[in-house]
Formats: sequence, C-alpha cells, structure tokens
Amino acid sequence: MIQAAHPQSAFTESAKGRNKAGTKCPCCGKRHGDGSPWWNKGKSGWSITVGRSSRLLAKAANVKDMAAHDLAIDRWHKGDIPGGKPEAQDVGIPTASGEETTVQEICDQYLIKLRRTASPNTIKNAVWILKDFIEHFGQVTVAQLRIEGEAGGVARIKDWATAHKTWDTGTLARAYKVVKAAFNHAAKGEKEDSLGLIQSSPIRRLNTGDNRAEVGIREEIFSEIQITAIMDAAESSNRSPEFATAFKMILGTGCRPEEFCSVTAADVHTDEFGRLYWKVNHKVQKKRKWAGKKRPVRLLKKELQQLTEAAMAENPDGPLFRNAWGKPWGKSALLNRFRAICETPKCKALGLNRYEQKKDKKKRYLFVPYSARHTFANRCLTGFYKTRKGQPIYMNYAQVADLMGNSAAEVERTYGKIARGTPTLIDTMAD
Repeated sequence: MIQAAHPQSAFTESAKGRNKAGTKCPCCGKRHGDGSPWWNKGKSGWSITVGRSSRLLAKAANVKDMAAHDLAIDRWHKGDIPGGKPEAQDVGIPTASGEETTVQEICDQYLIKLRRTASPNTIKNAVWILKDFIEHFGQVTVAQLRIEGEAGGVARIKDWATAHKTWDTGTLARAYKVVKAAFNHAAKGEKEDSLGLIQSSPIRRLNTGDNRAEVGIREEIFSEIQITAIMDAAESSNRSPEFATAFKMILGTGCRPEEFCSVTAADVHTDEFGRLYWKVNHKVQKKRKWAGKKRPVRLLKKELQQLTEAAMAENPDGPLFRNAWGKPWGKSALLNRFRAICETPKCKALGLNRYEQKKDKKKRYLFVPYSARHTFANRCLTGFYKTRKGQPIYMNYAQVADLMGNSAAEVERTYGKIARGTPTLIDTMAD
C-alpha cells in the first residue's frame, strides 16, 4: 500500500555499498536513485546491494566504461538481478482482463517502479499527489473508470483535481501527468517496462484537447536592445564579467542552462570541417533509448568556438565555464546573477525585472536565463543568422529542433506562435 515505506526509501540513511538518492554516478554524473548500481572497485564492475550482500551486474574495464555502466543500469531498471526475480513479477497478478484492478493496486505498482528508478524529488511529488488520489478513488476499478460522460473516470478525475482551489495550472498539469503515468505503467504494451495489469489505460483522454491544463511557460524573448543592456551591465561589473560569457554561450547555442553548466573539455569535439561543437546529456537521458547517448550542441559563430577554446585552456578538468569565484556555474547561480543584473537602472527601464504575482504571493519573473533559449529559437526561425554573403537563413522547424534537442512538433508548438518575424513592442518604441 502507498502508506507503507519502501525498504529503499530512507534517502538520508547511509549504507555501505548502496547508492543513496542524490549521489552522483562516478561514470555519467547522473543521480540514478536510491539503491542504484554502484562501482565495486574490488570486483572491477558495477554491483547492486541486495540485503547484506552485493551482486555483480556488469564487469567493466574501469569506472568510465560507459558500455558496462549502461548494461548495469538497464539490468537494474528491468529488475534483472543475479539470483533474484524481476521486481515487476514479485508484486501484483493481473486478472483475466484487468478490469477489476483497483486504483490502489495501480498506484502501488507505479510507486514501486519510481522508488527504484526515479529521483527523490520525483518520488516526493508523486507520493503526495497519488496519496490524495487514492483517498478519493482507491477502491474504484478500471471498469468503472471506462464509463463515458459525466459519471466516467475522466470527468470524475477532473472534478477531483479542480476541487483543490490552491492548485494552479502547473500543479494541475503535474497531477494529471502523474495519474496518467501510473495507468500507462499498468497498461499492456504501453512501454517496454509495462506490467500488463490492464489491457489499456481508461483515462487516455485526461488533460487533452481544448481542456488541457496549460503550464505557465515563460515564452518571453529578449529584444536586441535588452540583450545589449544585459551584456553592458555584466561587462561593466567587477562581479559579472563571467556571466557575460555564460549568457553569450546560452544565447548563441540555444542549450538549456543546465546543459551549459555541465559542459567539460571532454564534451568538446571537432567535426569534419574543423569546427568545434559540444556533446551534452540529453534532457531525457534517463529514458532507455537515450541511455549512454549525448546530443550535439552546435557553435554557430566563431566567437563561441574561441570562448570554448579559452575555457578549455583555463579549465581542462571539470566544468568549462566558471563564475567570478572560479566555481562552476549552476542553474541557481546563473539565475541569481541574472536577477542582480536585471535590477540595474538601464535593465529595469527595459522591463527586464517585470514579474507576475502568483496566488501564493511569490514573484514569477517574466525573464530568466532560459529566455535566452527561446530567443535563440526565435532567431533561427526569423532569419537572424546570415550566410557569408549576408543572406538571412530562415530555418524550418526540423532544423531548429535538431539544434535544440527537441522534436519538430514541439518546436512548432512552443515557438511557432512567438516567431512572427515582427519587431517586439520595445524595439518599436526604440525606433
């Protein structure tokens, strides 16, 4: 049951030979979750702790042997533990059709999976949502949820979610996502690790179409005079010159701030034309199809390649780009420095410190470092980049998706409506 503690959910507990949630993997730098495979130096391989003993999942040449690392992680995800049975087979026996399976059973199975594969924060968010969901629907069966109309599962779940007056659209979307994921995990053939407890999810239509709970995504893009103001404020400050480089790199590559922060000298490569580019962990690196793979980040301007070369010479080990104290940039550090710059008089006059007041009285700033990624997409779609002869390059959605690590459909959905090729209001005022 959901109320019971999982034997590997004590995240603050220190146990020899067991990776705690939050511990970075020495091979890929990711946090795989509590009880994940750990590097067994004595056996030269990746092991998993079962009870008081360790079991070898994969032999490796060294701790950086990515192939062995991926094999161990894959076996752990599947529950393919030497001397044991896959976890998915240890719990829950599907009925003939699965229609009498209850919500309680489906949620319990999903949490077992999360506690084996997800981060502590993901588990925490799922637990409080599903606990509330079970209080309302615990003994409801799949068959009852398949009913159409106002008495059906989709309508009832929407009523449950919207009854929480303190939930904003972002929280609603998160709740729907967790609930749908639980049913997809239980459904037959939905994913490779699906349990097959039920034939199909009865709530496929939840949070789809015109009634989708849209998350409040910031879609503001920087105008050229705003970018100039940010760069001037950063370069004129004795505490922010390094931010100017960071901002320039994110703006010029379209990579996510966390991707920029993680780049090391080992991630820098040269293509067949002698141009530098990065390889960074994909946003969905934890998904099996991306395991062990990185996506390329192109440096479209020579200046970005020169900045990368300078950073490699200064920081051959560890993250390339650092702040004024010589420490690697993190998302929080980038945001804090950006907020300080936006409070300078010139930036304030250009509206860079604007914010919305949320229900909980917290400020939601319209411009953040991630806005540079939106700006990069807008530039690519509206002919900002030029050929050697000065002709504007208008990229299509597929080309922009390749540069940003998205799908073409996602680029069109997210950036199509902001990439109109017309001046922003603030640019018009400047003219």
